[in-house]
Amino acid sequence: MDSIQKNGNHLRERILPLLQCPNCGLNEIRMTNDELSCQSCKINIPSIDGIVIFDTSSKDVAHWKKYFDAFADSSGDSSRGNAYVFETHFNLVKRMTAKAVGKSNDRIILDIGCGNGIMNGELAKTNYMAGVDISLPLLKLSQQKKIFPIFADANNLPVMNNSVDIVLCIEMLQHINNEIDFLKELCSKVKTNGHIIISTLNSDSLLRQTSRFINRIRKGPE
Repeated sequence: MDSIQKNGNHLRERILPLLQCPNCGLNEIRMTNDELSCQSCKINIPSIDGIVIFDTSSKDVAHWKKYFDAFADSSGDSSRGNAYVFETHFNLVKRMTAKAVGKSNDRIILDIGCGNGIMNGELAKTNYMAGVDISLPLLKLSQQKKIFPIFADANNLPVMNNSVDIVLCIEMLQHINNEIDFLKELCSKVKTNGHIIISTLNSDSLLRQTSRFINRIRKGPE
């Protein structure tokens, strides 16, 4: 499986046929002479430094893009770069995700909100992983983990239905306004016998209560 990790072209060849053209809706996006285009309707698909660019023009996306870009600029390739406050929390979620996925080889994995890739990048060593995020700086870091980067809105995933073995949605569901529609979107992308793995924050957990308590102490009296 080292070939997957070392051969970026092989990864691209596996992921590109899964992407949905924003114009005609077909899975005919291919690379020719270092340019992406739809072989069906002939439109060009923009890309920046190997990151495939789709529409992210909604107001909700603009807010979170600014939020996560700031973490990327300040903390880069670290758990903090993915907006994790506590390293222990990050490591716990990482272990739980790896356990939920189990031993997997040659699977197509779609990581929604992949960030800089350090959460699930190990899975890219033995599988074909595509990461969706709205932060270009974080996606550039994810490329270093051999994750195929897609700049897109998680509410409008540019991926063909019934095309992915495993969908990961780790600690980002809380950023979605319409959770029901979003979950339906995830279900449409995974194969019949595939898996969707979701982890999200619990605002009433001891960890979150402790975090709020510490923040109040740092702020001091009103």
